[in-house]
Amino acid sequence: ALPNVRIVYGGVFPTYHWREILREERYVTAIVRGEGEETARRLMRALETGGDLRTINGIAFRDDYGPRVTPPAPVIRDLDAYRIGWELIDHARYSYWGGLRAVVVQFSRGCPHLCNYCGQRGFWTRWRHRDPVRFAGELARLHREHGVK
Repeated sequence: ALPNVRIVYGGVFPTYHWREILREERYVTAIVRGEGEETARRLMRALETGGDLRTINGIAFRDDYGPRVTPPAPVIRDLDAYRIGWELIDHARYSYWGGLRAVVVQFSRGCPHLCNYCGQRGFWTRWRHRDPVRFAGELARLHREHGVK
């Protein structure tokens, strides 16, 4: 319906399957691989200004020769350096059992264990956590300002 809209795809699945997605889904402009907070900002800036996508670590894209991938972006060491824009969400539209308001929050990323059945280790590489006091403050603010239970 909107052929000029740029579509950027990210998350665990496209991180692992970027090549297949870019081959089969011609409408996908680029894929953010791994943690996306900083990579997505850099990618949006390049798409807006016509910058060279080859210079952005942590993405995959399609050029005249087919799917291309850049080196992985570094992991985010300080998870508190980025915040979720909770104010952009209409919390009344999201609920769980009993109609209570809910959100998904993330205290940590990664895992210190080497289980052979789990993809966490390949995606997150090492365990990191947020500041517990700041995290508790975020939970309290979500409850107070948005009615999240």
